[in-house]
Amino acid sequence: MIQRLLLQVVSRHASVAKAPPAVTGQLSHQYRRLLQEQIHAELDRPLTLSEMAGWVNLSPYHFARLFRATFGCAPYQYVQEQRLIRARDHLRQSTTKITAIALACGFNDASQFSRAFKARFGMTPSQCRSEAHSSKSR
Repeated sequence: MIQRLLLQVVSRHASVAKAPPAVTGQLSHQYRRLLQEQIHAELDRPLTLSEMAGWVNLSPYHFARLFRATFGCAPYQYVQEQRLIRARDHLRQSTTKITAIALACGFNDASQFSRAFKARFGMTPSQCRSEAHSSKSR
């Protein structure tokens, strides 16, 4: 009895950091689809973790953990990837200015967009556009 009590006291007051509990669950298919649709609909504006968590009635911390378990990446990474894919599609299909595409896809400015685009696709937005238009003319 005393050993048990002592063990509890020591474990509660020890300075050893505990790892966060492993996430065993995921978001339901309904919430997954809702999040995908809602994020896609609102890519043109800033999205906060709190706002996205509110869409599925979860705390931001719990939402971030379940989102990562469901989608395999953090919410910010997922949103960034969707923005870049949308921008790439616009670059390939339209002649809209690159700055306008960047802003329409939720980036703050063209230089931030260009850096993220090149890091993701290995080419600048201009190169992507040129490549897409040259392959159409063949």
